[in-house]
Amino acid sequence: MGRRTQQALPAMTVVHRKQKHATKTIEEM
Repeated sequence: MGRRTQQALPAMTVVHRKQKHATKTIEEM
């Protein structure tokens, strides 16, 4: 279980960053 959560955390942060970037670009447009 520990390994799975460690692998899932980075993926979640990456998705969160992508969402933030998407909202930024939409706001700029």
